[in-house]
Amino acid sequence: MKDVEKKRRPDMVIIVLIIIFFIAFLVTLINFAVIRRNINNSYNVENQTQPVQYEKHFVLINNNEKTDVWNSIYESAMIYANEHKAYVEMPINNFETEYNKYELFEMAILENVDGIIVEGDGSEKLRQLISDARDKGIPVVTIMTDAYDSKRNSFVGASSYDVGRELGNQILHTINEKARPVNNIMILLSTEDTRSSQHTMYLAIMEKISRLFGGKISVELVDNSTSFSTDETIRDIFINMDNNADIMVCLSDEIMSSAYQAAVEYNKVGKFDIMGFASSDDVLDGVKRGIINCVMTYDRKVMGRNCVEALLEYIDNGYVSEYLMVDTTFVKGDNSTLTDNASQ
Repeated sequence: MKDVEKKRRPDMVIIVLIIIFFIAFLVTLINFAVIRRNINNSYNVENQTQPVQYEKHFVLINNNEKTDVWNSIYESAMIYANEHKAYVEMPINNFETEYNKYELFEMAILENVDGIIVEGDGSEKLRQLISDARDKGIPVVTIMTDAYDSKRNSFVGASSYDVGRELGNQILHTINEKARPVNNIMILLSTEDTRSSQHTMYLAIMEKISRLFGGKISVELVDNSTSFSTDETIRDIFINMDNNADIMVCLSDEIMSSAYQAAVEYNKVGKFDIMGFASSDDVLDGVKRGIINCVMTYDRKVMGRNCVEALLEYIDNGYVSEYLMVDTTFVKGDNSTLTDNASQ
């Protein structure tokens, strides 16, 4: 019996060693397969993350503002541009030194970009810069506000005249809806916009309501050289107005935002109706809260996409429509669907 037991022990040891060797071999095979798979995955990821080669470089320049409106316009412009192998740059807060719109425009010309999208104005400085860009073969699209009498290729925005006419209609509609008489209408526009969009809106409003409204229409010029000066001017207006305005009409985002904040700060909510042309998120929030009566606004995504589309069309075909109008819509506090769409 002892001899049999001694013989079985070496056999068991051999069997155990064979099992261990087999397990080790399987583990080695599995590890090799895992390592090979990881190498392949790494190779694929590297290939997938290669930088996209852009064929066109565009620049979007505004009045040195980084607001929700401009962020939305820029995002939509970038998405459309990427689909067409183009890149859009919005050079705000990208430099240690703060540059104004005209200086950024000059840099874009020196960089010899493929196209420039710029917030227009009525200044001679911008007209000259647009001319300089065109002389160097750089197409220019104005956005939001046109640059009148300039050599820009196209303008993307809402028709200031049509906006003014619609605002005039809305003013008359508000007058007819109110239970108490409307005797005073105050229109607020920027001091630096005497030849541009707000001035055109004002003239169209007056054309629409002057013969049908028998009360007083006053105009207040708002210093918009800085955001602080806009707020300060609006505060002075609210402090000195003595509750003699029944309707306040604001013709820009900056003016409307300041008026909205001042109405809350100086307890003027409900004392008169605030309306106008704007599209910022805080203004649309004011409409939802019932502090602002209504605003005429536009689709930011369409505006950004149209700017890039206009540049690409001109580069490809040598021509583009001079005006690409963006649809506008009125947003009221009781119309949440329109409000939500406008803020996208």
